Amino acid sequence: MVIDANVFYDLYERNTPESEDSKALLADWLQEEIQLLLTREIHVEVSRAPTDAQRRRSAALISRHEVLKTEDAKFQELVGSIQSCFPDAACLRDDSDIRQIAHTIAGGVAFFVTRDEKLIERAEPLAANHGLRVLHPTALINEIDSLRREAEYRPVRLEGSRLTSNLVRDSQVGSVVDALRRAPQERASEFEKLLRHFLAKPKECECLVTLAGDKKPVALLTKSPRPPSCLEIPLFRLSDDSLAPTVGRHILRSLIEVSSSRFPILNVTDQNLGESAKAALLELGFVPSEQRWSKVTFSGVAGVASIKQTLQGLKLPEPTSRTLADALDAYQKNPGPLAAADLDRVFWPAKLADGEIPSFVIPIRAQWAEHFFDSELASERLFGVNEQLHLGIEGAYYCSSRNTLLQHPGRVLWYVSKGSEGRGSMTVKACSRIEEVLLGTPKALFKKLSRLGVYQWNDVLKASGGELTQPLLAFRFSMTERFSKPLDLQILKSLGVPSPIMSPRRITAEQFENIYTLGKQLK
Repeated sequence: MVIDANVFYDLYERNTPESEDSKALLADWLQEEIQLLLTREIHVEVSRAPTDAQRRRSAALISRHEVLKTEDAKFQELVGSIQSCFPDAACLRDDSDIRQIAHTIAGGVAFFVTRDEKLIERAEPLAANHGLRVLHPTALINEIDSLRREAEYRPVRLEGSRLTSNLVRDSQVGSVVDALRRAPQERASEFEKLLRHFLAKPKECECLVTLAGDKKPVALLTKSPRPPSCLEIPLFRLSDDSLAPTVGRHILRSLIEVSSSRFPILNVTDQNLGESAKAALLELGFVPSEQRWSKVTFSGVAGVASIKQTLQGLKLPEPTSRTLADALDAYQKNPGPLAAADLDRVFWPAKLADGEIPSFVIPIRAQWAEHFFDSELASERLFGVNEQLHLGIEGAYYCSSRNTLLQHPGRVLWYVSKGSEGRGSMTVKACSRIEEVLLGTPKALFKKLSRLGVYQWNDVLKASGGELTQPLLAFRFSMTERFSKPLDLQILKSLGVPSPIMSPRRITAEQFENIYTLGKQLK
């Protein structure tokens, strides 16, 4: 492939943010894929340098590249035909572009790499008439990487929903910029430059876009590991779509879960966060400071002493360090279930070992589980699931008022029972946090919780035995974690939890820890 003069100068003589996109072409992993060629026109470009010293320095750098050899007659013929693609050519730069392109086509090269946006915009006739593709450096890198990692660029359903997620392709950049830039303080061109900067480094950064059913971007998250302990998130954007806040929380929750075993610190450094993005970060325990939002996270069940020891080994911004220290001190001064639940929220997905939080195994039918957490069942549905529930971090569950043992705060282990329709695994598949327990009439509870539940009015009425005045119990739950290894009744029995599980059953703190550790495969 041939590189334009602006790319040539970027590689060796410029140190600007824009030149970094061109320098990415020198990455080691690309060298077996590409050869960066020049045309004879580069000598003309170099001759325009303002000083003799600059001209000599640039001329010496040309030797690092092969200069494409072309037949003069073919070159001259192409110059004439290509000029029709540039009817408004009015300066030496445009004439130089025409000559470079003519040399490229005459030399049988299929790609011309440039940062000249006007040239890229006018390049469609060159592809149609001559088979020459004119690409920005990041577009070329993105295309090569998408061929090498095709599966990761292929859209996949998000947890059994109708939404899809994939690594950003260059062809999606325009729609991502239109949907997710922070206007008016951020110009489209500036956001595009920023996004392309990360696309140019696919071995260092991953740019994930989530699309609605109509293929419109709903969310964007760019992540970049900073070993040994930090995962940086330089872009976190949500669109104005009504589903975007739910998707944003789901993305963050999933990222925290996946990263907790590798990166105890997550830093969001995007300087143009929207209000819905900030709300999602706050809800998931991120602590804001002047330049970033930080969260400390680790997996497993741990005591206060262990958590403090972990924090001592981390390099945290002072506001984050102070906030976490205050939370631990508050618990030690006034221990109890409520204070322990606060720590569970701050350090989620970690669980406090010595907090005396009540724990329960609760049966749930497959038809409800698929909407809240059971991705395997959800993927079987032809028309998908309720995305607000399935991807959300909060839900509601109704049961008989006789279940007076349920408490807030509390922890739930979800046992997916086998229903009359034959669906259901008869295994514990997930864990949640109880946020609120309510007792009331079916109508009052349904009015308050209908936005969080898959229960229709008839389902709620059925749970109360068809009696409008019969008290019903409901609880609001959040932060559901899916188990990587569902646990069947035999395993539960070995841990001291008898079967059958027909109604909510309280278990000991030790039993919760053993079930959670096995289900999450933490040992």
